Amino acid sequence: MVNYKPFINLFFIFIFFLSTQIFANIYSSQLKVSNPDGTAFDGNFADGTPAVLSFFLNDSATSVIIEIIDAVDKSVVHTIDLGATGRSYHEAIWNGEGAVSNKTYIYQITAKQNNYSNTNWTIFYDSGGIGIFSRGLDIVTDMTHPNFGLMYAPNNGGPLGKGITIYNPDASQFDTFLVAKDVSEGGSIDWGSGDPFAAGVFDDLGRFYVSSIPFGEIRRLNLDYTITPVLTSYTNPLGIFITGTGENRTIYFCSDTKVFKAPIGNDDTFSGFTEEIATFDNIIPRAIAIDDDNNLYVACRTNATDLNSNGAGLYKFSLNGNLPVVITDAIWSFDETVTHKISDMQIDYGNDRNTSNDDILYYATRADANNNDDGVWRIADL
Repeated sequence: MVNYKPFINLFFIFIFFLSTQIFANIYSSQLKVSNPDGTAFDGNFADGTPAVLSFFLNDSATSVIIEIIDAVDKSVVHTIDLGATGRSYHEAIWNGEGAVSNKTYIYQITAKQNNYSNTNWTIFYDSGGIGIFSRGLDIVTDMTHPNFGLMYAPNNGGPLGKGITIYNPDASQFDTFLVAKDVSEGGSIDWGSGDPFAAGVFDDLGRFYVSSIPFGEIRRLNLDYTITPVLTSYTNPLGIFITGTGENRTIYFCSDTKVFKAPIGNDDTFSGFTEEIATFDNIIPRAIAIDDDNNLYVACRTNATDLNSNGAGLYKFSLNGNLPVVITDAIWSFDETVTHKISDMQIDYGNDRNTSNDDILYYATRADANNNDDGVWRIADL
């Protein structure tokens, strides 16, 4: 009997040329082993049935190599060279070459890329004319998590349904695509009328948090796809940001004209006192992010319910002084004519978590009335 289990690896390729550092960021995920008919592989090659090694690539690769490795002595018993491979779902066949009975093997995928990407990310997911009503998006980045590489997006209805949608790393729909379905979709969750979602983020345990505007709640999608109300009784909860792990886990969220901090730690639901860390008079905080130096970035609008409203912009505040901060405390700001209509933000913390010098702020924008200015933007010099 030969047993198999996948091993996921993330590869950063560094190439130095003319004093310019070029690196790639490509990974494989959702690794599985099965029979050709999709059933679980029983480890038996004697009946002539090969093992199908399947995986997703998040981007196109110039080289993909699969190595079958002895789990005990780590020796490579067989290599499959797939060559240049595109972003998508892929399968490779292993007929048992190099295998010995009564041993355990793993397979490792090395995907190389000679530059940042040759993918046009301007249109990452083309719905083909189907209306998408997603509000927020986050990706499972923990390589030890079984859902590594999957993307979760709250969807406010339309042809894709109301609930939490899940996408593969190549943007195709995951097998279980719509979870935590609204009652209007035949599900058991009441998300409320209109557009209930405004944000969605993961914590370190792979649990997905969304803002439930009609009910004034921050809700969590658990690993079994059940829903837990974590914070309740807040007006128009919008942007969410989560920092820390374990006892230091903290939820930051927008509510009406304020931004709050909730140190939830390991508690299943929050039962303590939230701290008001920012307050505004005539503008609504819509999306938030926090860098490695405890600086708060706030994208504001002029209307809480009409998320396409004009006005406001992007502000940076330090949270290391007196709280709550107000608009005049901003370290810098950009008017919406420069930033466009920001709908969501994320921070790339870089390699040094002790400073924001290598942090990069990414944000997504909505299209205007003429379908212009939508896209993904970044600010590298924070």
